[in-house]
Amino acid sequence: TLESNISNAERAIALDKDIISLEDKIKARGDVKLVIFDPITAYLGDIQENKSSHVRNLILRLNQLAEKYKLAIILNTHTRKKGNNEKGTGNAADEIMGSSAWFTTPRQAYTISIDHENKDRILLICCKSNCGAKPKSFDYGIEVLNIEYKSVSIETTRIKLLSGEVTLSSDEAVNKEV
Repeated sequence: TLESNISNAERAIALDKDIISLEDKIKARGDVKLVIFDPITAYLGDIQENKSSHVRNLILRLNQLAEKYKLAIILNTHTRKKGNNEKGTGNAADEIMGSSAWFTTPRQAYTISIDHENKDRILLICCKSNCGAKPKSFDYGIEVLNIEYKSVSIETTRIKLLSGEVTLSSDEAVNKEV
């Protein structure tokens, strides 16, 4: 969280007002390599998620920040909720909630989807890249493990890479029937 310029109370970052404060925190820390907003809509402030010009301007400002400090910024958003009998549009980009700029403006976009034939398998599929060759897609699972620390057992999870073979496209993964 960042301190509000209005009061001394802490609040969640609002990117419409706090990009300069975010940059100050990154600069002060000095070793930041990754910033994640999950979900990005929780940090927009007054930015309208359905307005392409608002979204595009925000993403371009964050991209400048990422380039300046040589770090990655991940913006997580969600696909629209479908009713029980509702089918998808056929295009993963069209299933993203809000403006199409959430998909069209970033350098890369990925779909994360449960494999509907194996609920323990999660698919990470690159659906857009303008950074050279399109990265390969892969699959992973989340496993529970216990870590012993000072005679205390702490239950946590970790990501486990699976087969590495993903044959579905992002469009197929998003539109596959549950």
